[in-house]
Amino acid sequence: RKTNCKYYNIGCEAMVTNQDEHDEVCVKEHFHLMRNELAVTKEELVDSNQRLSRVMEELRNDFETKLQYMLQELDQWKDLSCAAISGTSPSLDWPNRVAAAGLLLLRRNIATPVTVQLADVSQRKARDETFESPPFYTHYFGYKVCLMVTPNGVDDCKHSYLSVTIRALNGPNDTRLCWPLKGQFTVTLLNQVKNSNHVCQVLGGRTTREPPGVVSQCNCKRFISHKQLFTSTSACNYCINDVMYFQVVYSQNN
Repeated sequence: RKTNCKYYNIGCEAMVTNQDEHDEVCVKEHFHLMRNELAVTKEELVDSNQRLSRVMEELRNDFETKLQYMLQELDQWKDLSCAAISGTSPSLDWPNRVAAAGLLLLRRNIATPVTVQLADVSQRKARDETFESPPFYTHYFGYKVCLMVTPNGVDDCKHSYLSVTIRALNGPNDTRLCWPLKGQFTVTLLNQVKNSNHVCQVLGGRTTREPPGVVSQCNCKRFISHKQLFTSTSACNYCINDVMYFQVVYSQNN
């Protein structure tokens, strides 16, 4: 009975009854077939090594970029911690955005939920200032955003309401994320007397991002009226010792 040569997989198409006899007769042919197969295998290995090197280089560059960014974020957190303890102005790359112990992230989560403290509310309201929190993320490896608070209100709400804004920033994950940013930000002004009667507003739906250099935002002009904000009772007080606390939670749209 004839069967395929044992070198069939590398190109020998002979049908043999005795493999040993066939090997003796066709030893040169088998040698050339094996040499050709090794050459092809070598080329494939070289190509695979080149592709593997490119992938490893891309991964290394991506890792170095993320590591550098994380170290920068850690430096910013360190400066903010020192500022909160010493009361000195933190040395950050965003001058005029964060005042000494003014608007700080209390919970160190880099991703929501986060809690933000705003101090010296009355003075900042009188100066008609808008404050921007240190950046945080909607979720891990998510969108980079920040909370902006205008105690004296904006536009037609000025002098009557406190206004809040969620602002989308340029972040390290932008190329991997889908735009526009879809989701909702639940911003809550905490009642510091009891765990109830918090003021909660939902911002968002869609936050688009325009070309580089232009950021976008979703806001709530009438977040809370000044009358409600600065009226304190035994059961409700949003501003104690001129300090307020906001919580921000992000949820994705279905």
